[in-house]
Amino acid sequence: MKFLNTFFAAIILLSFAACTKTTDVKPVSINNSTVDDLSANPSGDVERKRLRGFRAKVNGSRWAANGLQADSTPIEGPAYYATFGSDTTSLLIFAKGSYEGYEDASFAQILLWVYNFNGPGSYTMGVDGATGIAVFTVAYTDGRFNQFYTGTDAPGIINITEYDRNNKMISGNFDFRAKSLDSAVIVRNGLFQSVPLQ
Repeated sequence: MKFLNTFFAAIILLSFAACTKTTDVKPVSINNSTVDDLSANPSGDVERKRLRGFRAKVNGSRWAANGLQADSTPIEGPAYYATFGSDTTSLLIFAKGSYEGYEDASFAQILLWVYNFNGPGSYTMGVDGATGIAVFTVAYTDGRFNQFYTGTDAPGIINITEYDRNNKMISGNFDFRAKSLDSAVIVRNGLFQSVPLQ
């Protein structure tokens, strides 16, 4: 576990070197919803089948991994990709893009981390026996950032629907709640389709 904590901390530090924390994101109250409540969304399932790329709704606002900052300048690196951790069993999926409704935000990033990945299936986040974690990060134009994590009172689910080992692609969907020290985000109808595995 100490290795995972160190590895996770290194990813966050590398992603946002020289940034400071803020809590300017619009708060959302969290009730005692279960993982099943988060994944039960029939209209979201229809939406997931039509869309391509990497996108979600965050607190009801559209978010897409378009690789752009709020001012339409490119963010360094690919808009989205997946990779295996140094232990070769952890799957990490990264996505970054502009965030509608948060004009003071430069961009937002989603990290989905599956421990002991073993192919298509459902992976829970933030509940007893969790098999993954999600992090939602908002980076502001002045260098500040705010991070939200899944946890025992902020659950979620990642469904890996396709894993193409030969063509190095992965697809799936996700829903989660994530908390910072004093606020929260609700991420629903998440979709990642044909994400390249590096």
